[in-house]
Amino acid sequence: AYGIIDLTFTGELENGLHKFCVFARNTAGNSSKTACADFAVSRHPELISITTPFSVLPLDGAVTVPIDIEVLDGINSPVIDGTAVRVSSKEGSFLSSLAYTENGKARALFVSDKPPADGKIVVLAEVKDLSVSSVLEFLQAEGLFVNRLIKDDVGNPVGGAALFRDEKEITVSDSLGYLFHYEEDMAEYVYEVRKKGYVPGRITPVVDEKKMDLDTII
Repeated sequence: AYGIIDLTFTGELENGLHKFCVFARNTAGNSSKTACADFAVSRHPELISITTPFSVLPLDGAVTVPIDIEVLDGINSPVIDGTAVRVSSKEGSFLSSLAYTENGKARALFVSDKPPADGKIVVLAEVKDLSVSSVLEFLQAEGLFVNRLIKDDVGNPVGGAALFRDEKEITVSDSLGYLFHYEEDMAEYVYEVRKKGYVPGRITPVVDEKKMDLDTII
């Protein structure tokens, strides 16, 4: 005999992939094999927020700034992983105009050949038919700006690599392999980049340049 199971789930499932499984047992105690089906939940995005973990820009010269976008649905849960976020700005451009969410968050890298005159960057983020514009304000100061893309010996980005100075961990590279740090002091510090399983890399910035170039191989 065949039957249909009709189940109404009353809770709120997270966005993403889920599995529903069922088995049957008759009155004699005989059981069927467990049968499973995969299904996905992907609610519509309802909220976009735009922030940056980096609050200082140089007075002149090229800038690279990490921009973080968080996308939530109508019950404040992260949207499904891999949701595309389109980013743009009149103050510059992005290394890629598309970023993709992981646990509701995506990172894009703003670049410009000079800092904005008023210290403000206006970022537009679009997800499907939802768009949000946000004004990010920065201090502009002299100092040492550490902007590095950390890569392995075959050119792959390395996330989670730690930047050390005087044996003190300062920050770590993001999931895209980028590492950002600002020092008010213009002294010629020696930095080291470390991650388990990699040979440490040493960075000696040139103070006269006021910032480090991208690309460090560890």
